[in-house]
Amino acid sequence: MWMDRATVVLIGAVFATTAVFDGTDIADPARLIGVGAGVLAAILRVPMLLAVVIGMAVCALIRTTGIL
Repeated sequence: MWMDRATVVLIGAVFATTAVFDGTDIADPARLIGVGAGVLAAILRVPMLLAVVIGMAVCALIRTTGIL
């Protein structure tokens, strides 16, 4: 039970600190959406490693296709 909460808190902390800002500028939308996908996966109780991979894959897909 604690590990589930710890996963959500950990990914939320990553989102709050590194995903929103890149230095002094706001991060690109692909990064925000990717981290959001990882947070959503963690909320849905996907294993932490898979949640991180989902977030990375979504971000990479958006950047590769040039959608945003």
